[in-house]
Amino acid sequence: MSDIKRQYDEQGFVGPFRAFTEQEMSEVEAVIRRDLSVDSVLQLRRNRHLNWPLVQDLAYSSKIMAKLHQLMGPQLDIWRSNIFIIPGGKNSGLPWHQDEYHTLLTDPANHISVHMAISPSTPGNHLKLIPGSHKFGPDNMGQHGFTLLSGRTDFLNYGTPRYLRVVGESPEPISIFLKPGEYIIFHPLCLHASKDNLIVKGALRRKYEIFKHRLKQWNAQRSPGADRLAIGLRLTVPENTVLPAAFAETLPRVDKCVRLIEGQLHELKHKLRRSDVNNPIVIVTGAGSGIGRAICKGFAADGYRVVGFGRNEAPLKETQQACPDGTMEYVLGDVCREEDIKQLFAHCLDAHGKVDVLITCAGVNPMGSFTELSHAQWSTALEVNVIGVALCMREALAHMLKAGHGRIVNMGSRMGSNPVPGWSAYATSKAASAILTQSIALDIDPGKYPDVLVNDLIPGMTKTKMNDHGQEPEEVYPFVRQLVEMPAGSPTGTAFFKGSYTSIWEPQPGAAPQRSPSLLRRIVRKLR
Repeated sequence: MSDIKRQYDEQGFVGPFRAFTEQEMSEVEAVIRRDLSVDSVLQLRRNRHLNWPLVQDLAYSSKIMAKLHQLMGPQLDIWRSNIFIIPGGKNSGLPWHQDEYHTLLTDPANHISVHMAISPSTPGNHLKLIPGSHKFGPDNMGQHGFTLLSGRTDFLNYGTPRYLRVVGESPEPISIFLKPGEYIIFHPLCLHASKDNLIVKGALRRKYEIFKHRLKQWNAQRSPGADRLAIGLRLTVPENTVLPAAFAETLPRVDKCVRLIEGQLHELKHKLRRSDVNNPIVIVTGAGSGIGRAICKGFAADGYRVVGFGRNEAPLKETQQACPDGTMEYVLGDVCREEDIKQLFAHCLDAHGKVDVLITCAGVNPMGSFTELSHAQWSTALEVNVIGVALCMREALAHMLKAGHGRIVNMGSRMGSNPVPGWSAYATSKAASAILTQSIALDIDPGKYPDVLVNDLIPGMTKTKMNDHGQEPEEVYPFVRQLVEMPAGSPTGTAFFKGSYTSIWEPQPGAAPQRSPSLLRRIVRKLR
């Protein structure tokens, strides 16, 4: 038996271990406070962020999973993951409890728990555990000095008992102080808490009342920064089934225990997504086909709320049907019509109250030599590929600048700097669009708006209605998401290459798209 497994079996927990640096977790906390705050107040409801991409990125860290596999074997399902807040004021927090989940699992003991710090523990706000308490069992808690919290034997219908600890008759807890990025692994039956609910008897009673009064005064002076953020995970072996019947009993808080699988729970998982006001809102133009459709599918699958935009309803419906149920809606309109664009953004703000991301994929490519192209073809190319992009960005930025954050990604093309015969109208429009992106970024003060980023992505040759060769449209989405999830202060007004058809850039696992040389620099280089 390994040392880590022996320690886990004996005391019920192991750690702390480090998964991320404090700087990395500082950036994570900044994203959380940015995206989940309303009027500067963090609206973090416990267990409401299961499908948020950031949570999944943290949950599936290879460093964490490697330790878990040592304890539970190579096959594990994450059936609950969430970001939660433990308030620092008024001595609030989670009382003594065990994670049994009688109503949810066929074998409640056959799973494992993780607690990882996003912000640091403090003397007044940290995790407490009682070593070896996983061996007490719910039937003999009384002999170990714990009293079941009256009337709460089935806390919020989750089968998680809460306890009061009797001073002098129950074991003394140990305090777990975690720095950001550190985590512990603990047995679900190991007693843990972030506040000590005590029953004080005899001569200690007077001293305890004085202590409680002083603690109340101390808490009243504490700043909001004393709140503690953490991520919690619950994992189980594949044979241990999450009981579907439990979900009907626990709605609308089904998010607490949605197992990350497809099948019977699929509809309920997306019911959560529809109800979570914290999911980012992304608008995608040209959503009826090609790259636009692939981006809609990708964001919808990753927990975003998608609003597709296009001229024809039939292909938009096809895109909607290709997305998980309830994750995508669409608005009909033409990017060249200002009133249609205004209606699109008015719909998003009325329905969702915000616009977090704009992806402009609508585009046309009138083929033919310069002398063959008509005035109407040139007008269409410029109206769709340039003016339509400008109209969308103007409406998006009106909201994003007010909110203080937002991401715009425009689909660029190498044709904008390296034209080929027969593509003069398209190449000219894409060159103009690239300059438009740079110009708009220059108009946004990065000191005042560091979290509003406007960039181009040059995806490389892709199979669309305009091309019958190149990469599949779905291969573009991961790079779009990387640009969308760049932290505040990242490059803006920049063209990023994603090489596929040529070897400008061969992406590495986890790598971000490369920043391209500026248009002016490329022109100067050619002139030399």
